Amino acid sequence: MDKVKSFKFTGIMTIAALFIFGFSQFSTVVYSSFIEKDTYDEQTSIGRISLSEKSIEQADSLLEEQIKNWQESASYELTYKGNSQKLDPNSFIFLVHDSVESAMNGKENPLLVEVNQKKIEDTLYLVAPILGIHALDMAGLLNRLSSAASELEPSLSIKLEDFLPKEDPVVVATATRELSEEFSDIETFVQELPQIPVDPLTNVSLKQIVEEKGLNHLSSQQLGIVTSGIFEVLMSTNFTITERNTGRELPRNINLGLEAKVDFTNDIDFSFYNPNENRYEIKLSINESQLEISILGVPFSSDYRLILAEKQEFKPRTIKRYTPLLEPNQKSVEEEGKPGLLIKVYRESISSSGELIKSELISEDFYQPIHRVEVHGIDPNAQMGQQEETDSESLPNADLNNGTTSENQIDNTDVKLPAVEEENQQKNSDEMTGDSEDRLWGKPNEEPK
Repeated sequence: MDKVKSFKFTGIMTIAALFIFGFSQFSTVVYSSFIEKDTYDEQTSIGRISLSEKSIEQADSLLEEQIKNWQESASYELTYKGNSQKLDPNSFIFLVHDSVESAMNGKENPLLVEVNQKKIEDTLYLVAPILGIHALDMAGLLNRLSSAASELEPSLSIKLEDFLPKEDPVVVATATRELSEEFSDIETFVQELPQIPVDPLTNVSLKQIVEEKGLNHLSSQQLGIVTSGIFEVLMSTNFTITERNTGRELPRNINLGLEAKVDFTNDIDFSFYNPNENRYEIKLSINESQLEISILGVPFSSDYRLILAEKQEFKPRTIKRYTPLLEPNQKSVEEEGKPGLLIKVYRESISSSGELIKSELISEDFYQPIHRVEVHGIDPNAQMGQQEETDSESLPNADLNNGTTSENQIDNTDVKLPAVEEENQQKNSDEMTGDSEDRLWGKPNEEPK
């Protein structure tokens, strides 16, 4: 009996020993396969990086490599009212080891990132020196940056306006026009269009707006006063002038350099583009006999101002013609003539600290001279030609800013005119010659009978 008990005890102990030995061997194999083969399942990822079939060591190496590639190619920028500044990729600190250690197998896990706030604030000062950081939602900005970096997004452009309290519209530019003559069409225009909306990133055509309102019967001359004022006020913004035209002669009620013609008959338009992310509004009103134009919207980060410079005048020539209709010593003036005009229109961008950022040439406005035409009686004792022309000398240059006169003189024969102006000048000359045949007996070169 004792032998039976002893045998049973020995058997039980043997089985227990085998179980313990087998379990230890099996667990070692399982653990070894988990460590040495695949640590992560197929669905496991950190950020956008898949860790499928990767060990812990491989995951560390892969993350480091992807982050290095991102730092070399990533393009992150902050923008504010048209200004932009790139962010240094070293503004982001990636916690690779912590990300791997905390990753859950079979799950999507975040790539842990810390943002260097000091470097972000340095960039903020470059893009918007006058911006009060205390007014900015810094926590929201940092969270947006870290979220993008955690996903290793290749590019990001953040508008700081999205992290600031919404600004109320203010008057950003104004201009006025004196209405000394008949201006009933201007009153009609202002009554029908007291506000002209200018949406973000949108081109505005004055001709299209007027036609949509059914106002294309209005006088182009009076509309020119309105568009001239709008052009002047736009020069105090960063808006782009996409189409602007001038006539052959400067209208007497518009200053040199400010004409902006709209003509429905000849399909001539005045248009401009709003490059901003904000909406603006052009407001028009008449106060007694003065047209007031203003632009309302979010203030610009820079100041803009219109500069009219390098004015030149070109004295017209005097053309003499002869007719038997007048006595030998008589003379009549068919055309008084006007000097030609040239002026350059600039727009300057001024920083908040008063420094000149850029000077942009907007246009060179040129009006050709209108020659003086005199008709003389024929002196039978004098030898005369077909007609006489006296060459002119250009008038001294006038400085628009201080009213002084330059000593430099420019001969109008040396001025290279735009092709269109040369064509117009030739056309005017042809018309003038043709008209004279109706006014005189015979052609200008016809010998008296």
